[in-house]
Amino acid sequence: MDISNQNQQYYLNDAVINDYMQLINTHYGSDVYVFDTFFYLNLCARGFDSVKRWARKIDLFSKKKLMFPINLKSISHWVLVCADLETKELKYLDSLHGYNINVQLKLFEYLRKIHMERVGTPFCTDQWNLKQLDNTLVPKQSNGYDCGVFVCTFAEYLARSATFNFAQSNMQWFRNLITYELHKHKIVPVDVDGDEIESFIRNVLNGQ
Repeated sequence: MDISNQNQQYYLNDAVINDYMQLINTHYGSDVYVFDTFFYLNLCARGFDSVKRWARKIDLFSKKKLMFPINLKSISHWVLVCADLETKELKYLDSLHGYNINVQLKLFEYLRKIHMERVGTPFCTDQWNLKQLDNTLVPKQSNGYDCGVFVCTFAEYLARSATFNFAQSNMQWFRNLITYELHKHKIVPVDVDGDEIESFIRNVLNGQ
């Protein structure tokens, strides 16, 4: 699937985002697990019992981070929630700098219940913080169609604990890189300074 069409106005769908998150699970799986985009929809529509067996083969609480890509259907917008099991923070990331605490509360309740289900002990809820990342730390989207690209990029950077050093101006390059990564079935970490992102991705795409 080509998600890098020249007019750039392509909204990433569930299939593309799930394929990319699976690449992250494959590449960073010892420390990270990213849930399917349908997880949150099922949790909301059918409750905990409908999702308690999701990721049943994954030792969730051995990971450093659990991530949840979520489509806010009311506004057709992708966001990412990250449960950082090391810092005990449930982080809400939105490229439009919005915030929906109800999403966090529902996921926090899931973590509480799945901990009892899988580990057999209460989840230490009093040690956790629900957090909206400071808008100065989260790059902002300035169009109506790149939210999926932002979510994929957020997840890959978080998986390797990298600082967000990208901007809206880089999104077409990340869109092209995601196409490349899905085609090659591998993640290419953009581990360079912000002003080198464009040249780095260009070289990757050109096989250099």
